[in-house]
Amino acid sequence: MSSQRNVRLVGPRGRASDSQKDLIIRFMEEHPFLARRPFDPCPEPMAAEKRRRLWRQLVAEVNAVGPMSKSVDQWQSWWRKQVHDARQQAARRGTGGDYLPRWRDEVPNVAVEVVLSEGPAPGEATDSSDVAVPSQDHALPQAWPASRAVALERLANEARQQRDVTQRQTAALERLVELHTEELKEIRCIGALAQTISTALQQGTEECE
Repeated sequence: MSSQRNVRLVGPRGRASDSQKDLIIRFMEEHPFLARRPFDPCPEPMAAEKRRRLWRQLVAEVNAVGPMSKSVDQWQSWWRKQVHDARQQAARRGTGGDYLPRWRDEVPNVAVEVVLSEGPAPGEATDSSDVAVPSQDHALPQAWPASRAVALERLANEARQQRDVTQRQTAALERLVELHTEELKEIRCIGALAQTISTALQQGTEECE
């Protein structure tokens, strides 16, 4: 698991409790593909039924913590709002905007990064409450790739291409060494033959004298 950063959670009374918010974020950290919207690319595409099952599991746990109880659709809407607000907050901090309230609970930074990596859903409203922001000591990235899976796949492809190039270069060098070795053998053979001929000629000259 990645290193932890201090982030906080705040919301008006009567809304999701700190424990509920912490539970949701930790669940999203354990299931990052669930944090993505269904139409986003996913490194491990899962069936719609599995997505619905995980959401039902999460909602059951969150409602059991209380005090607020929502339906699956309502909690999904709540999560989309956190995604939207977190991105807006990161953008405002990046442009010197007003500093919004922080979250009260410490949660793994990767959970917030999951939020920040998601694009805002069309038509979502902006609210200054329940906003995910980084601590002052550690600034989170403002703009992650639309799909980390795509970025990772691109890096993997580049690594494979570089490996193939290296293998081809190594094979070419080995072939050159083989050719050079063969040439050296031929040169030695020619030298030995020339020495033999020279010796024979010298002996023939001596006999004629």
